[in-house]
Amino acid sequence: MYFSKMTLDLRDTDSNIITNLVERGDYFFHQALWDVFQDAPARSFLYRREDRNGQIFLYVLSETCPKESNVFIVQTKEFSLNMKTGTKLSFSLRANPTVSRQGKRCDIFMDTKHRMRQEGMSNYHADREEAAKDWLKRQAQNSGFKLSAVSVDRYCQKKVIGKQQLIQFSTIDYSGSLIVTDPGLFLAKLRKGFGREKAFGCGLMLIRRS
Repeated sequence: MYFSKMTLDLRDTDSNIITNLVERGDYFFHQALWDVFQDAPARSFLYRREDRNGQIFLYVLSETCPKESNVFIVQTKEFSLNMKTGTKLSFSLRANPTVSRQGKRCDIFMDTKHRMRQEGMSNYHADREEAAKDWLKRQAQNSGFKLSAVSVDRYCQKKVIGKQQLIQFSTIDYSGSLIVTDPGLFLAKLRKGFGREKAFGCGLMLIRRS
């Protein structure tokens, strides 16, 4: 596996790239990443976008080494994680937590808000954060780790203009600490990612030793 940092400096970028970015938003990154992994038989990478000081950074975990890019400056290293049962890690995760209601996927924040309003309760903010934390706790149960601490840092509703349709979803940014309970399961989950909408920057858990 490989971990890459891909940088797009908006202060020194071709105007055509800027135009595509403005017009297509997250779908621009979706397609640009496929270009650097075009030899992969299927999507074999996870990524997360961060914007800072006129630069856009994509942090990417992939099964194959990315090719050179005419969009990004690409820095890559092999991903190796020496850990054992009991290893303590800090984490950051952007995910798309959902629940199923009558066969449909629902944003976990909006689902909680709707349920609380139906019950005549207006102070739903704490409850929807707890619902988001519970979602991550459920993810941990079969993924080789347990949470020591977790906070919900940001909620965002997103719209992506795809090839033929408008794609709408929400993201939640988590941070906290965890303890590895099964290194094999945990590594497999890191590779697979958490939740849905992985094609649009969700699911990659960034980790470091506590």
